[in-house]
Amino acid sequence: MVREYLQRLIFAAPQQVRWILPLLLGIYRQKGVNAEIRRLICWGIETCARRNDVGSLLWFLYAAIFLEIQLTSAVCGQCLGMSNEIVDLMMFHGRHAGLFSFRVTDLRQRYADSNFTSPAWLPLYEIGRRGWDSSAAFNKIGGADDIVGLYAHLNANDVQFYNTEQGSFRLDMFKNWNLSQEDFEQEEQGLPEYDNFDFEDHWGDYE
Repeated sequence: MVREYLQRLIFAAPQQVRWILPLLLGIYRQKGVNAEIRRLICWGIETCARRNDVGSLLWFLYAAIFLEIQLTSAVCGQCLGMSNEIVDLMMFHGRHAGLFSFRVTDLRQRYADSNFTSPAWLPLYEIGRRGWDSSAAFNKIGGADDIVGLYAHLNANDVQFYNTEQGSFRLDMFKNWNLSQEDFEQEEQGLPEYDNFDFEDHWGDYE
């Protein structure tokens, strides 16, 4: 019941996903990912990309990585069409994890003439330092585009602005939510299972 209610909220107001996904992710990770969950996440990604809602889109992309959901080239293409630096960085993250499928040549062309004084500094730095792409478009740290070697210095000191560690994909990372995966371990806590509860099946209990 709770899962279904939260999913209906997602469909009704995908722009409020940041208030809903932390709970849904706990339920999904406990129950396992199925075709229904994949459709919901892909629907959220496509809807937010179409509405140019970057903030909500990032949440859905995070969910795809969190739940290890693969995205087709068509879905990824809608994300790349937004031409947003943070979205592009997350797309590379998903591609590196073997989850997102897209033509990397398109992004290489997009960033070929970019430098660290532009809004592209974040993907240039993070993709370059992590070795997610070996092309010249993303290997500019310490080069002519790195004025006074600032980003080479940051890289040498292991400074990162984008966290990909597995610990960042746990429920207890949601600040002020006080959640952990144990909260969704129903069997261990001896709680009843309500996901498939049907009021009609138990109508006699209320008469």
